[in-house]
Amino acid sequence: ELQKNETSLKEENDKLAQLEEEKKEKAQTASRSSRKAEDLYQLFLAGQAGILADRLRPDEPCPVCGSTHHPAPCKPMENTPTQEQVDNANKQRDQDQNVFTEIFSAYAAQKRTVQNLTNLIDNAFKKFLEDDTAENSGDNTEGITSEENTVNNGAAVSEKNSDGNTEDASDKISDDNPTAGSIRHFA
Repeated sequence: ELQKNETSLKEENDKLAQLEEEKKEKAQTASRSSRKAEDLYQLFLAGQAGILADRLRPDEPCPVCGSTHHPAPCKPMENTPTQEQVDNANKQRDQDQNVFTEIFSAYAAQKRTVQNLTNLIDNAFKKFLEDDTAENSGDNTEGITSEENTVNNGAAVSEKNSDGNTEDASDKISDDNPTAGSIRHFA
Protein backbone atom coordinates (compact mmCIF):
# COMPACT_ATOMS: atom_id res chain seq x y z
CA GLU A 1 0.00 0.00 0.00
CA LEU A 2 2.81 2.37 0.93
CA GLN A 3 4.66 1.71 -2.34
CA LYS A 4 1.45 2.25 -4.31
CA ASN A 5 0.95 5.60 -2.58
CA GLU A 6 4.58 6.58 -3.19
CA THR A 7 4.17 5.76 -6.90
CA SER A 8 0.97 7.81 -6.97
CA LEU A 9 2.77 10.67 -5.24
CA LYS A 10 5.48 10.70 -7.89
CA GLU A 11 2.85 10.79 -10.64
CA GLU A 12 0.92 13.55 -8.88
CA ASN A 13 4.12 15.56 -8.36
CA ASP A 14 4.87 15.23 -12.08
CA LYS A 15 1.38 16.58 -12.87
CA LEU A 16 1.95 19.41 -10.40
CA ALA A 17 5.24 20.36 -12.06
CA GLN A 18 3.55 20.38 -15.47
CA LEU A 19 0.70 22.54 -14.19
CA GLU A 20 3.16 24.91 -12.54
CA GLU A 21 4.96 25.40 -15.85
CA GLU A 22 1.68 25.92 -17.66
CA LYS A 23 0.56 28.37 -14.96
CA LYS A 24 3.73 30.43 -15.48
CA GLU A 25 3.22 30.49 -19.24
CA LYS A 26 -0.46 31.51 -18.93
CA ALA A 27 0.42 34.22 -16.40
CA GLN A 28 2.93 35.69 -18.84
CA THR A 29 0.41 35.53 -21.70
CA ALA A 30 -2.28 37.20 -19.57
CA SER A 31 0.18 39.89 -18.51
CA ARG A 32 1.22 40.60 -22.10
CA SER A 33 -2.35 40.83 -23.38
CA SER A 34 -3.29 43.07 -20.47
CA ARG A 35 -0.40 45.44 -21.28
CA LYS A 36 -1.34 45.40 -24.97
CA ALA A 37 -5.00 46.23 -24.20
CA GLU A 38 -3.95 49.07 -21.89
CA ASP A 39 -1.42 50.44 -24.41
CA LEU A 40 -4.01 50.37 -27.22
CA TYR A 41 -6.54 52.09 -25.00
CA GLN A 42 -4.05 54.83 -24.08
CA LEU A 43 -3.20 55.35 -27.77
CA PHE A 44 -6.91 55.40 -28.56
CA LEU A 45 -7.50 58.11 -25.93
CA ALA A 46 -4.50 60.11 -27.09
CA GLY A 47 -5.73 59.87 -30.67
CA GLN A 48 -9.23 61.06 -29.76
CA ALA A 49 -8.04 64.63 -29.26
CA GLY A 50 -6.70 64.64 -32.82
CA ILE A 51 -9.92 63.09 -34.16
CA LEU A 52 -12.03 65.70 -32.37
CA ALA A 53 -9.73 68.52 -33.48
CA ASP A 54 -9.97 67.33 -37.07
CA ARG A 55 -13.76 67.79 -36.90
CA LEU A 56 -13.59 71.34 -35.55
CA ARG A 57 -15.00 74.10 -37.79
CA PRO A 58 -14.40 77.81 -37.43
CA ASP A 59 -17.09 79.56 -35.39
CA GLU A 60 -18.71 76.22 -34.40
CA PRO A 61 -18.59 75.09 -30.75
CA CYS A 62 -16.00 72.52 -29.70
CA PRO A 63 -17.70 69.25 -28.58
CA VAL A 64 -15.39 69.14 -25.54
CA CYS A 65 -15.23 72.71 -24.22
CA GLY A 66 -17.88 74.56 -26.25
CA SER A 67 -15.54 77.32 -27.42
CA THR A 68 -16.04 78.69 -30.92
CA HIS A 69 -12.40 79.80 -31.15
CA HIS A 70 -9.84 77.08 -31.98
CA PRO A 71 -6.41 78.75 -31.90
CA ALA A 72 -4.20 75.59 -31.60
CA PRO A 73 -6.09 72.38 -32.41
CA CYS A 74 -4.34 69.05 -31.80
CA LYS A 75 -2.94 67.34 -34.87
CA PRO A 76 -4.35 63.88 -35.65
CA MET A 77 -2.02 60.99 -34.77
CA GLU A 78 -1.02 58.42 -37.30
CA ASN A 79 -2.11 54.83 -36.62
CA THR A 80 -4.63 55.70 -33.92
CA PRO A 81 -6.29 52.43 -32.88
CA THR A 82 -9.97 52.11 -33.61
CA GLN A 83 -12.61 51.34 -30.99
CA GLU A 84 -12.91 47.88 -32.55
CA GLN A 85 -9.17 47.23 -32.08
CA VAL A 86 -9.41 48.32 -28.44
CA ASP A 87 -12.48 46.11 -27.90
CA ASN A 88 -10.73 43.11 -29.50
CA ALA A 89 -7.66 43.65 -27.30
CA ASN A 90 -9.91 43.80 -24.22
CA LYS A 91 -11.65 40.57 -25.25
CA GLN A 92 -8.27 38.84 -25.72
CA ARG A 93 -7.12 40.11 -22.33
CA ASP A 94 -10.26 38.73 -20.69
CA GLN A 95 -9.88 35.36 -22.43
CA ASP A 96 -6.23 35.08 -21.41
CA GLN A 97 -7.09 36.02 -17.83
CA ASN A 98 -9.84 33.37 -17.74
CA VAL A 99 -7.43 30.70 -19.03
CA PHE A 100 -4.89 31.71 -16.39
CA THR A 101 -7.56 31.55 -13.67
CA GLU A 102 -8.59 28.04 -14.77
CA ILE A 103 -4.97 26.83 -14.80
CA PHE A 104 -4.31 28.45 -11.43
CA SER A 105 -7.36 26.67 -9.97
CA ALA A 106 -6.19 23.34 -11.42
CA TYR A 107 -2.70 23.96 -10.02
CA ALA A 108 -4.09 24.76 -6.55
CA ALA A 109 -6.26 21.62 -6.59
CA GLN A 110 -3.29 19.49 -7.69
CA LYS A 111 -1.15 21.00 -4.96
CA ARG A 112 -3.80 20.00 -2.39
CA THR A 113 -3.87 16.48 -3.88
CA VAL A 114 -0.09 16.18 -3.52
CA GLN A 115 -0.20 17.50 0.05
CA ASN A 116 -3.00 15.10 1.02
CA LEU A 117 -1.14 12.15 -0.50
CA THR A 118 2.06 13.22 1.25
CA ASN A 119 0.19 13.36 4.57
CA LEU A 120 -1.32 9.93 3.91
CA ILE A 121 2.12 8.46 3.23
CA ASP A 122 3.63 10.15 6.29
CA ASN A 123 0.85 8.82 8.52
CA ALA A 124 1.13 5.31 7.06
CA PHE A 125 4.89 5.38 7.55
CA LYS A 126 4.55 6.55 11.16
CA LYS A 127 2.03 3.77 11.81
CA PHE A 128 4.39 1.26 10.20
CA LEU A 129 7.21 2.42 12.46
CA GLU A 130 4.99 2.25 15.53
CA ASP A 131 3.81 -1.26 14.61
CA ASP A 132 7.38 -2.36 13.82
CA THR A 133 8.63 -0.99 17.12
CA ALA A 134 5.82 -2.71 19.04
CA GLU A 135 6.50 -6.06 17.31
CA ASN A 136 10.25 -5.90 17.92
CA SER A 137 10.17 -4.90 21.57
CA GLY A 138 10.57 -7.85 23.94
CA ASP A 139 9.18 -8.26 27.46
CA ASN A 140 12.49 -7.25 28.99
CA THR A 141 12.75 -4.06 26.92
CA GLU A 142 9.18 -2.79 27.23
CA GLY A 143 9.19 0.98 27.52
CA ILE A 144 12.79 1.30 26.35
CA THR A 145 13.37 3.33 23.24
CA SER A 146 15.47 1.96 20.40
CA GLU A 147 18.22 4.45 21.28
CA GLU A 148 18.25 3.21 24.90
CA ASN A 149 18.21 -0.39 23.69
CA THR A 150 21.26 0.30 21.53
CA VAL A 151 23.10 1.91 24.43
CA ASN A 152 22.23 -1.05 26.67
CA ASN A 153 23.39 -3.48 23.99
CA GLY A 154 26.75 -1.76 23.69
CA ALA A 155 27.23 -1.74 27.46
CA ALA A 156 26.62 -5.47 27.89
CA VAL A 157 29.98 -7.00 27.04
CA SER A 158 29.65 -10.57 28.19
CA GLU A 159 27.61 -12.92 30.33
CA LYS A 160 27.92 -16.54 31.38
CA ASN A 161 25.50 -18.99 29.86
CA SER A 162 24.08 -22.06 31.66
CA ASP A 163 27.13 -24.15 30.65
CA GLY A 164 29.44 -21.74 32.43
CA ASN A 165 30.89 -20.49 29.12
CA THR A 166 31.20 -16.80 28.50
CA GLU A 167 29.35 -15.45 25.49
CA ASP A 168 29.04 -11.98 24.11
CA ALA A 169 25.84 -10.55 25.58
CA SER A 170 25.42 -8.15 22.67
CA ASP A 171 25.16 -11.18 20.34
CA LYS A 172 22.46 -12.66 22.57
CA ILE A 173 20.50 -9.41 22.69
CA SER A 174 20.87 -8.96 18.96
CA ASP A 175 19.54 -12.48 18.40
CA ASP A 176 16.53 -11.73 20.61
CA ASN A 177 15.88 -8.36 19.00
CA PRO A 178 17.01 -8.03 15.37
CA THR A 179 16.73 -4.25 15.47
CA ALA A 180 19.04 -3.93 18.47
CA GLY A 181 22.43 -2.48 17.84
CA SER A 182 21.26 0.01 15.24
CA ILE A 183 19.41 3.26 15.40
CA ARG A 184 17.22 4.07 12.44
CA HIS A 185 16.78 7.62 11.26
CA PHE A 186 13.97 8.48 8.88
CA ALA A 187 13.47 11.85 7.34
